[in-house]
Amino acid sequence: MDKVMFNSELPGIHSGKAAFADTALAKSYAHFHRLANDNSTMYFASADDYEEGRIRGHWLPWHDAWIPVSEEVPVTFVFNKLDCCDEVHAQVLNDLRKRKIPIYGDCALGEFVADKWQCYEEFRDYFALTWRIDKDKDAAQQIRDFFVRMDSFYREHNNAVILKPISGWQARGIHLVTREDDEQLQLRYLFGQPVDDERLVKHILQLFTHVPYIIQAYVDTKGGIPEIGLGEVAFHDVRFVFYIKESGVAQFVQLYLKTPQGMVYHPIENFPQEAFSVVEPVATKIAEKFAFGVFSVDVMRDRGGAWYLTELNDQIGFNINWQQTSDIENVTHLMITFLQDMERLQRKLL
Repeated sequence: MDKVMFNSELPGIHSGKAAFADTALAKSYAHFHRLANDNSTMYFASADDYEEGRIRGHWLPWHDAWIPVSEEVPVTFVFNKLDCCDEVHAQVLNDLRKRKIPIYGDCALGEFVADKWQCYEEFRDYFALTWRIDKDKDAAQQIRDFFVRMDSFYREHNNAVILKPISGWQARGIHLVTREDDEQLQLRYLFGQPVDDERLVKHILQLFTHVPYIIQAYVDTKGGIPEIGLGEVAFHDVRFVFYIKESGVAQFVQLYLKTPQGMVYHPIENFPQEAFSVVEPVATKIAEKFAFGVFSVDVMRDRGGAWYLTELNDQIGFNINWQQTSDIENVTHLMITFLQDMERLQRKLL
């Protein structure tokens, strides 16, 4: 059974655009294609090239470059790496579902992790305090009310909140609000720069009620993770990657740290045990709810040593840093995990 990947990074083959704007990403996916061809064909198609259960054209790697192929191919199995928030992509996925074409990476797992409010409701014990912004109420007043709630909920906090689109990704649309010494609120960009233009402030506040948003207590991660030698940083995030081995069993794959300096893989054996009190129950619950899939549990440590759930993700990146041997090895391991899990789903369906 041939597999087709629908990928948001790819334009249509007749668009006149190159397959991947990023050279390293093009090389990374060529590597994935070679791994996949050990046992079955992996085409890479754009949503633009799909029509009624067939792809009218696709991209194939030639060394580390990509060439368009006009051959028409029936779709029998899909590895989905589309942006599900995109209207065109959603139409393609809906058509595939109607045709009962198996889609790996498109079941309820993807929809669940894409909804930050749904994730919070399921795992509220592990997130920082969170509310959903009410579209029918004034955004500024809701932010003030949330600060009041924080005052009673926490013994102490850092007078900062973060606002995130419920279906957002890659930090898009995220803003901070701080409460200053004079009790005035200051709207800020994600990394702390103030938004001073009054018209822009008004526009962003309107955005918070026109687009579904959550407001969450800001977790200050600048203290790093002293237990593994990570000192003061602008921010950090730790990603634990799992695949669902069987019902209720999440098999650990790898973990890595994300900081302004980049991404570093880290052995699980000497990672702070306190983090597992968040990671393990969340991963186990995901494995109970869904039958297949590779996913991540992202966590962060505050200055006091408490660990919080940041988010869940099922679209783990395949971008390899080709200058780092450890990165090549670890992302290759992740790619093979995806392929093996897809093969498991295929065998179940045959």
